[in-house]
Amino acid sequence: MRFWVFIFLFSLAFSARASVVITEIMYDLEEGGDTGREWVEIQNSGSGIDLTGWKFFENGVNHGLVLAQGSVSLPQNGFAIIADNAEKFFLDWPGFSGILFDSSFSLSNSGETLILRDAGLADIDTATYSLELGANGDGNSLQKVNIDWVSSTPTPGELNTEEVVEEKVSPPLEGGASTIIEGGGNGNNGSVPPPPKSSFSAFAGEDKSALAGAEVYFEGQVSGISENLVNTVRFFWNFGDGTVGDGNKIKHLFQYPGVYIVNLNVSLGANSASDFAKVVVSPAGIIFSEIKPGNFLEIKNDSTKISDVSGFGIQINNSKIFNFPKDTKLSASSFLTLDSSTLGFEIPDAGEIKILYPNNKVLVSSKYGPVVLRESESIGFDGGIWKKSEATPGAKNQIKKDVVQEKTTLPPTPPPLTVRGLGQGGGVIEVGGGEASVINSQTGASFWSEIKWLIFGLGGGILGGLVYVFLKKRLTANVNNIQ
Repeated sequence: MRFWVFIFLFSLAFSARASVVITEIMYDLEEGGDTGREWVEIQNSGSGIDLTGWKFFENGVNHGLVLAQGSVSLPQNGFAIIADNAEKFFLDWPGFSGILFDSSFSLSNSGETLILRDAGLADIDTATYSLELGANGDGNSLQKVNIDWVSSTPTPGELNTEEVVEEKVSPPLEGGASTIIEGGGNGNNGSVPPPPKSSFSAFAGEDKSALAGAEVYFEGQVSGISENLVNTVRFFWNFGDGTVGDGNKIKHLFQYPGVYIVNLNVSLGANSASDFAKVVVSPAGIIFSEIKPGNFLEIKNDSTKISDVSGFGIQINNSKIFNFPKDTKLSASSFLTLDSSTLGFEIPDAGEIKILYPNNKVLVSSKYGPVVLRESESIGFDGGIWKKSEATPGAKNQIKKDVVQEKTTLPPTPPPLTVRGLGQGGGVIEVGGGEASVINSQTGASFWSEIKWLIFGLGGGILGGLVYVFLKKRLTANVNNIQ
């Protein structure tokens, strides 16, 4: 029993793969050279299938497929083009909007055998052509119609030219009449030919990367119908996280990191099609990195993956919010520097800086400054503390080890002590109400390192004075005793 179940499942898997076939070959162009301009069309007559890792075997080489436009998922009844050079293909076919793979091959003008192979290098479909079939330099392409190859006007990404119908005449009927039967040899015993397969298909968009807690924008597409019917199509989304939605343009927020398969189903009357896209959601690893008041601020993608920050915002105090435009992505472990002209507001000497989700919720915030900086200096975020550093916009911070900006909370001591003056090296020290803030531009010594010397000095002076008085009294007493 298990053996037959295995055979059944294997046959299902094989039939799904075998549904992808080579349907059109453009091997010899009419005008100009063929180099880089040749292409092959494939079609999936089965359920949607992922073409990641598939190969195009030609002239003894398994050529790789690099996605140039569209999705690696080939939907049911969907087409894809494998081009020798994607840029040259677009020059010849500027209106093409379907799935396009860039490869590297050179089709023989005298004919050869082409093989489509899956990621495991299993042969999925084979096509053999020769110049005797036509399409050799006359502007036509070879197109598969039923089981035959015919020469006709190229139709990349569309249904091939209808099969040439051959008229067959049956023996005369009584009374001299005859019956005309169209389309023999199509598997239906010479009756009415089967209707062409529907080209109604869906496209859920390309795979995306996003941050947890941020909205992701989806735009579904449908093909195979006239434009005036697009608005009547139903777009139904399943986001793979337990939620669904309707509409060809929709936003969705993924709360938690993970890999989600977003499925789109489109329907119009009796027609329906589906497609999916993969969304990789990462933890929000966007952090502060560096600030140069009046000049620039810098953020960092602290994660190991590309982060889409489309719609994220930056705000300092109550400034207007700067929002990143659509399709803004940060490379892994990379820095992004923004100046005042880009942000649309001045970067003050001190304040609270915030990174906001697209819905204006706070992702992270921190207070900084004020601090005296040289022209070549900035403040860098290190270990949750702003520290003096060399100004390094777009690069790793260079924190100065002997200079920090820190804030320390002291235990309450009545009465409150209030001191204002210059610390060692010219730094400003302010103490009051039980809290001390120290900004030392030279040594970075904290309040305690400054005050201890004052205490030691006062204590030493008092102790010296007491010793002096004691000795003086003893000396006076001894003199009086002698007298």
